[in-house]
Amino acid sequence: MKKTHQPKKLILFGISPFAEMMTHYFNNESDYEVVAFTVSPPYKDRETAFGYPLVAFDQLLQLYPPDDHAICITVEYSQFNQNRYQFMQEAKALGYSLASFVHPSINQKQITMGEHCILLENATIQPGTQIGNNVIINARAFIGQNVTIGDNCYIGACAEVYRSAKLAPFSTVLSGCQVLEGVEIAEYSYFQAFDKITHNISQSTLSNPLLRATGVVVDKR
Repeated sequence: MKKTHQPKKLILFGISPFAEMMTHYFNNESDYEVVAFTVSPPYKDRETAFGYPLVAFDQLLQLYPPDDHAICITVEYSQFNQNRYQFMQEAKALGYSLASFVHPSINQKQITMGEHCILLENATIQPGTQIGNNVIINARAFIGQNVTIGDNCYIGACAEVYRSAKLAPFSTVLSGCQVLEGVEIAEYSYFQAFDKITHNISQSTLSNPLLRATGVVVDKR
C-alpha cells in the first residue's frame, strides 16, 4: 500500500517474531509507520529491536507521548490472551490510542469489529460476523456467517469457525482447529492445533495432545 499522506507514528509492544512480522504489515499495508518497540522494564535487555529503538514501557510517555503516537500490543495468546489484554489496558490508561490492522484482502463492510484487532491476509470472514475487542485472526482462517467472537480471543492460521458458532472471551483456537456450526465455547478455553470441537463447551477447557479426548478444566486466573 502506497501511503498517500503523512503516516501515523506507531509503537509496537513486544519483541517476538509476531511483533517483527507486524512491523512489515503496518509499514506496508496500513496508514501507520512503526517508529519504536516497547516492553515491560524487566525485558528491556538491549537498545534496539529489529532496527528500531527499544524502550521500557515506563519510559514510553516521556520518549513517545500519546499525542503523537498510537500503540499496538503485538503479543499473541500467552496466559489465555490475558497478557495482551492487560498491556492494552495499561496503554489506554496512559492515553494512547490503540491501532488495529485489517489486511486489505478482507472486506470490512460485512463485519462488526471492536477496537485493537489484528486480521491478517486472506482470512475469510463472512457476513454477520461480530468480532469483539482485542482479537487476533490469523491468515487464511475461515469465519462463517453470523459467528460471534468475544473480546480478547485468538484464532490461528487456517482455523475454521463455522456458521453461528460463539467463542466466549479469552478463547484460543489454534491453527487448523475446527469449531463446528452452532457450537458455543466457554471463556478461557484453549484448543491445540487441529483439534475438532463438535459440541458445546460449557466450562473453560484446555485441550492438548495428551488430554485431547476430554480436556480438563483449567484455573482461569
